[in-house]
Amino acid sequence: MTTNEAVAKLPSKQMMEITDELGAKLHHRSVLGEELSETDREMLQSWYEAQDRLEAEQLGLASRRRSVTELEERINSLVQQLSETIRLNNEIAAHNSAMLSEIVALQNVLPSSHSAPVAR
Repeated sequence: MTTNEAVAKLPSKQMMEITDELGAKLHHRSVLGEELSETDREMLQSWYEAQDRLEAEQLGLASRRRSVTELEERINSLVQQLSETIRLNNEIAAHNSAMLSEIVALQNVLPSSHSAPVAR
């Protein structure tokens, strides 16, 4: 049975669920440089994608991707917290600077005898 005959017998949803045997045959034909029909190329691509998913599962890449996503979310949350902390620190620094200016102004208004430390 040819590949096209095999495809013709498959319902459309199953067309993308290719057996390893058929996928390997299509792969072999492809690497040998044989001309593949559009249907054969689609089936081969589907088989490659299934193989990639299987390999990723076996290597635990799916859970790593999830872990990376969780880390990125945590980092984004921490960046937001850090931004808020920086904003608050800038407000405090501005307030402290204003208070220092007031202290200097008050020291300039007071007589010099009051601002000098008292000797005992």
